[in-house]
Amino acid sequence: MMHRMGEPSQNHAGPPRWRKVAWAMLGLTLIGLFIALFGIAPRFERDAPDSSPPIALAIVIWASAGGVYLASLMLLWRSPPIGWRGVLWIGLVGLAIRALMFFSPTVFEADHHRYLWDGAVVAQGISPYLWSPMQAREGIAPQPLVELAEQAPGEPSILYRIDAPWHHSKSPPVAGLAFAVAHRIAPWHPLSLRGLFLAFDTLAAVMIALALVRLGRPVEWVAVYWWCPITAKAFINGIHFDPIVIGLAMTAVVLLLHRWIVLAYAMLALAIGAKLWPALLIPLFLRYTWPNRRATAIGLVGLLSLSALMFVPYILQQQGEASGLLRYLSPGQANAAHVQPLGDLWRWLCGVFGWPTRHAPYLVRLTLGAAVGLWILWLSARPIRDGHELIWRCLLAVGGLFLLSPVQAPWYYGWVLALLALRPWWPLLAYAVLLPLHHATDLHPQAVWLVHAPVWVMLIADYAYCHRAAAHPHSAARAPLQS
Repeated sequence: MMHRMGEPSQNHAGPPRWRKVAWAMLGLTLIGLFIALFGIAPRFERDAPDSSPPIALAIVIWASAGGVYLASLMLLWRSPPIGWRGVLWIGLVGLAIRALMFFSPTVFEADHHRYLWDGAVVAQGISPYLWSPMQAREGIAPQPLVELAEQAPGEPSILYRIDAPWHHSKSPPVAGLAFAVAHRIAPWHPLSLRGLFLAFDTLAAVMIALALVRLGRPVEWVAVYWWCPITAKAFINGIHFDPIVIGLAMTAVVLLLHRWIVLAYAMLALAIGAKLWPALLIPLFLRYTWPNRRATAIGLVGLLSLSALMFVPYILQQQGEASGLLRYLSPGQANAAHVQPLGDLWRWLCGVFGWPTRHAPYLVRLTLGAAVGLWILWLSARPIRDGHELIWRCLLAVGGLFLLSPVQAPWYYGWVLALLALRPWWPLLAYAVLLPLHHATDLHPQAVWLVHAPVWVMLIADYAYCHRAAAHPHSAARAPLQS
């Protein structure tokens, strides 16, 4: 297989001692930076005596951890296979940074209060899609929900810390079931959520390792996912439920690489039931399995049947303006530099054509949705020859979704990162340093350009490099990846 600019090579001479020492020191430095983040985390608590949390310091520590992480990857890819001791070191360092985040107060995040409420509601056998936390809090919901609201701990209650409490839950059914399991383990406790998310995070890493073995790539590339500061901070400290989706989606990919087609489609359905984005992989799965039409048909029918069982009740229970699904589809944005200029363009066009300018945010969403749809159609237009090409197309699909999304939160980056571990690509790996600057927008809104502009520059440079290499193969140091 040919290489893109910056893709790691797998052919190296024997390992010098200094590389082992440097590899160990980088791992210890990464742990040290997470110890520093652990140390300042209490200053972000709601009742902290210091009313101004050290936002800038947290950003610097997190971004520095991203720099150490990228340096570790560069060293890893320039070294020979590191053996079982090196893989063990990868596992221990990743586990250490997650353990630090497991027992630290959340930094920047508060979404887990909604998950705790949803889990309590589902554990009682009540749908979270019919009543909002505010209705339960104010006593205008069914009595079991009112009593549940009175049991919620905290002073003030966690129901007062839920973002948009007037909305019903927007979490898909599989995610809601996971929250209920966490509630059964330890009611109302964030550590139960963290434990569950850590289990799925570990599942994702194991599936990545199995996929690497299947693809014939070094298993130590799992460090791309397991050492990344974005995932450890956002998933474990921030308590975001994306590891559930990533673990299930990567399990589906591994099953597909082993040609267990029907099981792969069933697992993909469960991943979609936790969050909607894995649905983008359906056309690529179909392209890859199409030569085996019988298994593809059975798998697709199973996927559609499972999806209907999960989402028909979910959609039918979304009622009124308080619907969580409507909130999910609302034209909001976060950390997306491209949305503002696109919105300005649509407001100008609305003025030209005499349309109400209030439609501009919805037209922005429609434009971005159409762009993602066309991108997926283009990626699935040609046959997929092997597992390597399947991973590359999946990466382009999910990476395109992230780059075009109106909400580019750090925890969404985990979707891309799991595939980057199977097919590293420097332009997207650069987000490990840049995404922590997402929180600098609280200090200055224009900081969002510092997050995304370098990535787009690298993507354009990579395209130009590969185009030049394809046109003049004898004048380029390396040729582009033929995908």
